[in-house]
Amino acid sequence: MSYSQIVQGSFTSGGIAYDLQLPISTVQGTTQTNMTLVKFEIFNATKWATDANNIRAEWFKGMANGTALVTSRGTTDLSSVLSTTQGITIINDTPLYGVELTAISNANPGVATFRGPGFSPGQGISNWATGDTIMIRGATGSASWAAMNGGPFTITKVSANTFSFGVNTTAFGTYSASSAIAYRVTDVAGRPIPPLNVANVGVRLGTDVVGADGDVMYWMATICDNTKALGDVGA
Repeated sequence: MSYSQIVQGSFTSGGIAYDLQLPISTVQGTTQTNMTLVKFEIFNATKWATDANNIRAEWFKGMANGTALVTSRGTTDLSSVLSTTQGITIINDTPLYGVELTAISNANPGVATFRGPGFSPGQGISNWATGDTIMIRGATGSASWAAMNGGPFTITKVSANTFSFGVNTTAFGTYSASSAIAYRVTDVAGRPIPPLNVANVGVRLGTDVVGADGDVMYWMATICDNTKALGDVGA
């Protein structure tokens, strides 16, 4: 007997590529569930009735990374085209406990950008916020970046995917993109935070499928533990 389920949700687009977190088993599978992603659909709830817009995209198991079948609305009809680079990509980046710091600015204070929602709350743990403390591991580039590994650093939340951490990095030189991870150790009230696996796992939604800034996007992922290959049924 096979088992399947649908995971669904929505978000407001920022108009740029976005990493959507999914249950880790959807892309990795496990010996217990062996669940894998077989279909992903995304709909533009804001522009579905507006001409000259991409209103829907689909990806099926077996399609290449970066691809998606994109449906666009014309003045009188719908048309579909295959996006080959800015569609949907399976992501399986697993820096065990922490978020990937894709960039850190040379500024006072330095501002870090991380990939994906990250710092996920759970198990009764509050969402990340200004005043949390973090540790940083793996930063490379100049000697100044390497010396920064450790902590703790008190962060200030700048946006959903950026924070400053109270260090003047103006003269640090070039940071090696995505070399470091950061993880929370205490929340703003000083309560210890046990390590949570916030590995970046799910799908990367490219600009052909993610909508424009401010568009409300609804998505649906179909996952299954057993897909049958029946072979050539005409033989």
